[in-house]
Amino acid sequence: MYIPSLPSISILRICFQKEYALSVVFVKGEISNCKYHSSGHIYFFAKDDRSQLTCVMFRGDRGGLDFRMENGQEVVVGGSISVYERDGKYQLYAKKNCPGRRWTLTGAV
Repeated sequence: MYIPSLPSISILRICFQKEYALSVVFVKGEISNCKYHSSGHIYFFAKDDRSQLTCVMFRGDRGGLDFRMENGQEVVVGGSISVYERDGKYQLYAKKNCPGRRWTLTGAV
């Protein structure tokens, strides 16, 4: 039986990372499981009524964050989606974050 050559998981991850549509993503959702780590990073989920997305905002990207994120807040999170290789899970690497009520088509106001 002929078995065609299939891409490895690592090759699939590289293809996913090169997908331009995922390099700049904005999502609106509710924060849950928000944790401020001693390293300065913030780990959280952005969720809606059907799905959730793992997110991380690294310490160096927190400079423009002018509010303290808390569970239950509605936010707009902007960044890129990629894989966290150790766990093999996709997550949003947040670069921008603002309360959902302050979001307009041109960004935070």
